[in-house]
Order: sequence, then C-alpha cells, then structure tokens
Amino acid sequence: KLVTIAKKQNIASLRILIARLSKPAAMKLFYDIAPRYADRRGGYTRVTKVSRVRTGDAAAMSVIEFV
Repeated sequence: KLVTIAKKQNIASLRILIARLSKPAAMKLFYDIAPRYADRRGGYTRVTKVSRVRTGDAAAMSVIEFV
C-alpha cells in the first residue's frame, strides 16, 4: 500500500510516507523504489517460503522481496 501511495509522486504522499516510516526509508521509497513500479498496477512484492524453521519456537519462515 505504501508503494501505491509513493507512486503518486506529490508532496502529500511524501508526507504520508514520512509519518508512517522513518525519514530515510520514506525518501528511499519515494525516490528510488516507487519510480521502478510506475507502470505496474500491483503485485510489488513476492513472498517465498523458506524450508527451514526458526530455532527456538519452530516457526515457519519466509522471505519478502520486491519483484
């Protein structure tokens, strides 16, 4: 949802991002990541399940990455 907000590329969307993220993370999302997805309508991330489980509580793990 934050990528969709950042894709609007206006000052209001930048302020929303700064309110929800740290300023460096918001700036990176606004200036670096969002322009890569300007012509993509959705599906910005991919979730891949990892075969191993976490030591301690045996929770299933996965990796989240941008497409």
